[in-house]
Amino acid sequence: MAAERGEFGRGWGVILAAAAGCGLGLSALPFYGLGPLMTPLGEEFGWSRTEISIAFTFMTLGLLIAGPVIVGRLSDRIGVRAVALASIPLFALTLFGLQFIQQGPEGAPGPVLLWVGYLAMAFLGAGTSPITYTRAVNAWFDRNRGLALGLTLAGTGAMGIILPMILGRVAPEFGWRGGFITLAILAILAWPVVALLLKNAPAVGPQAQAGVAPGATLGEAVKNYRFWALGFAFLILALGIAGLVVHLFPMLTDAGLTPQEAGSIAALIGVGVIVGRVFIGFLVDRLFGPLVAIVVFLVTAVGCVLLADGGIAIAPYAAFLIGFALGAEVDLIAYFTSRYFGMKRYGEIYGWQYGFYGLGAAFAPVLMGALFTAGGGTYTLALHVSAGLCVAACVLLGTLGRYPTFKPEPEAP
Repeated sequence: MAAERGEFGRGWGVILAAAAGCGLGLSALPFYGLGPLMTPLGEEFGWSRTEISIAFTFMTLGLLIAGPVIVGRLSDRIGVRAVALASIPLFALTLFGLQFIQQGPEGAPGPVLLWVGYLAMAFLGAGTSPITYTRAVNAWFDRNRGLALGLTLAGTGAMGIILPMILGRVAPEFGWRGGFITLAILAILAWPVVALLLKNAPAVGPQAQAGVAPGATLGEAVKNYRFWALGFAFLILALGIAGLVVHLFPMLTDAGLTPQEAGSIAALIGVGVIVGRVFIGFLVDRLFGPLVAIVVFLVTAVGCVLLADGGIAIAPYAAFLIGFALGAEVDLIAYFTSRYFGMKRYGEIYGWQYGFYGLGAAFAPVLMGALFTAGGGTYTLALHVSAGLCVAACVLLGTLGRYPTFKPEPEAP
């Protein structure tokens, strides 16, 4: 218990800064913000939900490149603090600039400028993603790493509660342009918190011992079947769950709810994210992580089926379960990366694992929109497909096996 109190006593500021950075960063603001702005964008420009959803695809595909190649390597070499502080204002600037988008040039797809803006956001704002912040938290925590990561990434869950309600009121009054300005203001608020509290590495503790942090290199990791099993499991999960977050708001308004009512129910996703991240983080520090993950995602599959067959009355419970699973995803990727591959090249390896997740999340809203159309203008088919994808991912997670043991390497003379 004394060791546990010691970790949190030394690292509480890092958790607070990382939680603020994640909640006001690339993984939260564009993700939770696109749904409430989807309807006003479509009404002004005549864009379909599938077309608007492609913007998120461009952003996550950009992060697939920028995450491991740029941010992951820089975080491993110069530290996460410098990377985050440089990226936050650039991220806010791109959000602010999105208020100026308009119909694409003649002959080009209508929302092409929206797509380009989201792609630019991925490269300029990649340093505000969990790739940077989870590296700092992993360096400060070992015995309580799961809980620390859960508390960190609960920041995105808090934004999942707040943002739909904020934009559900801003968008009807000030339109989608006011929505993007609001997102930009929120993004820049992370900078002073990160500048004051985020630290790269502890002065004491396991990660501060002399020598090189133990673990695998990227080259060693990609030769390990766990790298691919873990990556494809979370890619499939993202395909099944991430699209539900973007489409839940229009799903609810289609059912006859007002934007304010839909925002209140959609906010339950954020509640689920917070509860899921903290509770699951607590459990994986004490139980075998893959088993915990399998149970969580099977329960989520049941929630999707209930939402499909139970209608609007089930929506609040389903929203909570979707958030609970979403809350498990990103921090479990970070936790499993550190446990299965160590910390030697955590930034690069996690960047690729987060990229698998991002690839699934990139196409999830588009898939959901296509299944909405194929289902005759309802989300029943999409929800059943989501449930099936959750089950498929659980099969892959069941192949991961025990955590390996890494020995510290001596520092090069």
